[in-house]
Amino acid sequence: MSDPEGSALAFDVSPEVADAWSKGVYQQGHLFMFPPQATGIWPYSVISYPAFENTYIPGIHMPTANGFIATTNDHISTHPRMELEIRNGRLAAIRGGGHYGDLMRIALRRQSLAGRVIVDTPVRGVHYPN
Repeated sequence: MSDPEGSALAFDVSPEVADAWSKGVYQQGHLFMFPPQATGIWPYSVISYPAFENTYIPGIHMPTANGFIATTNDHISTHPRMELEIRNGRLAAIRGGGHYGDLMRIALRRQSLAGRVIVDTPVRGVHYPN
């Protein structure tokens, strides 16, 4: 996956992951370019949008993901350009991002968060992108 902002992320996609990704990827106004974004959810119905489907899609982890995600905005803010480095499916480093990047780096260093399940994934910790 790559984009003009500078993201470059590579990962293997098994048939099972592709199936789960395709079932959860539909949400108007969103681009789910990374399989974990479309899993760990009750997906929206393609036919009866904005209704939800009746089948839950369990969260998945992408241990083969490596690369960078570049960003200047998210759901809550716009911020100076930030790069998130992903190594072996884990968030390894955060560069830039101004105050927002500072807050993310603090969370990344907090050992008290390491054993918690923050999102629905088969692994523990907050260092896994979704």
